[in-house]
Amino acid sequence: MPTELILNRAAVPDNYVDYCWQINVDTNSDGRYEGDLSIMHVKEPGAAETKTSDILGSTDHQIWKYSGDTAQAIGTFEAGIKGNAFTFDVDDTTVTDFASVTSASQSSWVLAYRYGGFADVCTDKWP
Repeated sequence: MPTELILNRAAVPDNYVDYCWQINVDTNSDGRYEGDLSIMHVKEPGAAETKTSDILGSTDHQIWKYSGDTAQAIGTFEAGIKGNAFTFDVDDTTVTDFASVTSASQSSWVLAYRYGGFADVCTDKWP
């Protein structure tokens, strides 16, 4: 985990995701994801390039639920950093569907950062 991030890089277009750490969840074990938990930063229009060590204070922590080809933000969660890892603390009453995720096979971890335009993105996924 870096100690600092450069947000709103000049090469990143306005309103594009700059950074994203995400857990995809398959709530009913059908092999498709029904939602995710995302820690992300979106470059705001006209925002100046900024270096920050406050990663959590500079990001949104959203819970997304998928329906067909659309996604809807349905809540937020508490995010933390412990050592070199993020922690995601979600209240079961906020997203009752996510309580059915009991196995690692029902989730995947995605890291993405953008260094330029639409196609200029680096993504890593596990598993």
